[in-house]
Amino acid sequence: MPAKSPEDIIQALYDAAQNGLRVSVVSGGGGGDASEATLLALLALMMPGVPEHRVGTVGTTPQQITFSGPTKFIIVQNIAKEEYLEVSFDGGSTYMVVISGGQIALPCRITGLYVRSSVGSSGYEILATV
Repeated sequence: MPAKSPEDIIQALYDAAQNGLRVSVVSGGGGGDASEATLLALLALMMPGVPEHRVGTVGTTPQQITFSGPTKFIIVQNIAKEEYLEVSFDGGSTYMVVISGGQIALPCRITGLYVRSSVGSSGYEILATV
């Protein structure tokens, strides 16, 4: 039997838990629904995500970008030649600056973000896994 990759093992465990795998916590608990819910949540975080790609241009008015579910990892790139792109991960309360040609890459769980240009308009490219 060929060796399975960690991703294959995680996917198999996730599928089994979705199909009623019973879990018993060895140290500290009696298993049951809470343990199964915890296992599902942990496995969902570990599974590779499905990529979602957004490309656009934004002016100085904030534009909301949404995803089909919580992200696992996100890359935001400023593809403008001179303008700064500003990105908000907290609903538009605070913004982080991405210089022209720069990018932000981080693991995070968000369902959307806001982008805006510092002046004029900025092009952006966003790649997220959900």
